[in-house]
Amino acid sequence: MSRQSLADKIYSLESFQKQFKLVLEDTVCNNFNELKRETERDTYIQSIDINNILSCASILQQSEKYEHLDASLRIAQYVISSSETNETQKIASTVILEGLTNKPAIKLAIKRQLVSADYKKSIPFPLQLQMIGRDISNSIFDFNEAPIFLNSFQKEVYDKSIVSDFLSISAPTSAGKSFILYRIILNYLTDKNVKTTTVYIVPTRALISQVEADFREMINTYRLNDVYLSTVPQQPEDEFINSNKILVFTQERLHWFRTEYPLYKIDLLIVDEAQKIDDGSRGVLLQQKIEELLLDFPEIKILFSSPYTSNPEFLLNELPDDRSKSPIKTEFIAVIKT
Repeated sequence: MSRQSLADKIYSLESFQKQFKLVLEDTVCNNFNELKRETERDTYIQSIDINNILSCASILQQSEKYEHLDASLRIAQYVISSSETNETQKIASTVILEGLTNKPAIKLAIKRQLVSADYKKSIPFPLQLQMIGRDISNSIFDFNEAPIFLNSFQKEVYDKSIVSDFLSISAPTSAGKSFILYRIILNYLTDKNVKTTTVYIVPTRALISQVEADFREMINTYRLNDVYLSTVPQQPEDEFINSNKILVFTQERLHWFRTEYPLYKIDLLIVDEAQKIDDGSRGVLLQQKIEELLLDFPEIKILFSSPYTSNPEFLLNELPDDRSKSPIKTEFIAVIKT
């Protein structure tokens, strides 16, 4: 039996669903003190076989389906946060979170003193080796040679962004898309061999300030002194001619910029909320601008980012076939949305 079919079977078991429902109910009641329980909390604890449901979660975390990954994450976080579970069970939860490549959840548990910082010492050596191998395969290094641990989805996006001219990624909001997109841009900003212009398209004016603030924080954090950041559709001043540039636009601002400066080279185009390319007149305008950029700058790289959809490849269909394309679709989740 394959891992996927085993996960399907476990998830559909009535006994699992009954216990998982208790986990969800107890979690909600713990998070919202004003909610009154229909039964005493001891009843929840006694009705959940922690060891059994952890075993189920360890299999579900190997699945590719959203509902399986979500259940595995919720169970692991429930056990690690519970005052009624023992240290061994909490350590088992960290193993599940490691399998989900969910470092942030483990760091938060350590910060809250739910598990000790040296929890790995309590994990059997064969599992430690697996975790080390997973960390190595999912790691990249920043320009200061410091290691950065990515989740499995982020690592796939990062790798394919290097070898692909056009990339369309589709994943839930909680998968960490923004982080890896910013990391890809950071690579452009720290490349000493070439200066580039990146245009980051957001769907609404309301998002411009937030994205600009995120980039400003990144620039300050890494002390990047030669980066021009703007949300105004005008050509950078002469003193920034030899700087890397990030322009945060809506499609309308990109249109104004292209109208005024049609020969200004754009090296990387990132389209956030790209599913809206199919959204009425604004979508038509965006599609027109993309076609213009491809004609004027045939070597431009384009990355589309969308919420989870079943066919991210449709955004690549109209792009030149003589260049490399990579659709990426995942149901990976890194945080729980209550």
